[in-house]
Amino acid sequence: MGIRRREGRATIWVLLALLVGLIGGGAYNYQRNLRAEQAAQAKRPLHGYSEADLRSLAAAYHKEVEKLSARYAAARSSRGGVRDHQLLGDQVNEYERVRKGSESEREMGAVLSEREAALKDVERELQARQGQGDAMQVFMRRLLTF
Repeated sequence: MGIRRREGRATIWVLLALLVGLIGGGAYNYQRNLRAEQAAQAKRPLHGYSEADLRSLAAAYHKEVEKLSARYAAARSSRGGVRDHQLLGDQVNEYERVRKGSESEREMGAVLSEREAALKDVERELQARQGQGDAMQVFMRRLLTF
C-alpha cells in the first residue's frame, strides 16, 4: 500500500503543478492581451471622446454630409455646357465662367469628401466600442487569445 500512496501523491503534485502552470500562463496571456488592447485603443484618434459625444458628432456629420451632397449634386447638374461664341471676348468670358464653376464644384467636392471621411472615422470608433462584447466574452478573449 505504501507504493500506491506515493504514486497517488506524485499524481496529485503533477496535477497541482500543471494547474499552477495553466493559471500562471493564463494570467500572463490575459495581461499581455490587455496591454495590447490598451495600446491599440490609445492609437485611435477619437478614443478620448465619450460615446454620447461621438453619437452627437456622428449625427451632426450626417446632417452636414446630406446637405453638402445635395448642394454638390445640384452644382454638378446645373453646370451646363460650353456655349459657342463667335467673338473672342465672348469666348474669354465663357472660359472664365466655366473655370469658376468648375473651381467651385471641386472645392465643394473636397469639403464633402473631408466630411465623409470624418464621419467614417467617428462611425469606426463607435463600431470599435460596440465590438467589445459583454464582460465574460472580453475576459475569455483576453485569456485565450495567443
